[in-house]
Amino acid sequence: MPEIVYVLTNEAMPDMVKIGVTTREKVKQRIAELSQPTGIPLPFECHYAGEVEGGAAEVEKLIHAIFAEYRINPKREFFRIDPEKAVLALKLARSKDVTPQYQTEPGPEEASAIEAEKKRRSKTVFAKLGIPPGTELTLSRDPKSKCMVVEGNKVEYDGKIMSSSAAALQALGKLGYSTPAAAGSGYWMLNGKTIGEIRRKQEESDETD
Repeated sequence: MPEIVYVLTNEAMPDMVKIGVTTREKVKQRIAELSQPTGIPLPFECHYAGEVEGGAAEVEKLIHAIFAEYRINPKREFFRIDPEKAVLALKLARSKDVTPQYQTEPGPEEASAIEAEKKRRSKTVFAKLGIPPGTELTLSRDPKSKCMVVEGNKVEYDGKIMSSSAAALQALGKLGYSTPAAAGSGYWMLNGKTIGEIRRKQEESDETD
């Protein structure tokens, strides 16, 4: 039976991902199981699920080792990393994207809570990160997909000016991904780091100054 390594995110746990393994048929079931405990304020979402031909457990173990320094608890599968970094590692294992297109829909109250958490996030401002207009950014899923930072904290993609999130969503769509939403800071990269990762590094630096 095909096995997959999954990367889960949770709006209540920003900048953190869970990396585990299960069978392809049980991805949605696994997400539901993890979201059931009353100690979890919001349900998990599958950021990426990669089918691995044999040895999924070994691939999972290797990815855990790669990101060992970012592991929150050695007895848990949670890591303080950008989810796209885990996806890039899975791509090296030649995984096949089997991310569920339709995941368990949250109820009205949960959906409202998730949206509220998203709005609480601080907005990524290119200028504050020292990223000037004219800077070229690369999509994490495809090095050939690029956009350019322009004035007004926007980017130019495919000849049009838009937000980095809108650009990421369009770029992912062209690659065949059917995600309904995409945070631009999590997908656009500069010098091998996502914009979100650059922002977190700066915030950590500001805290220690």
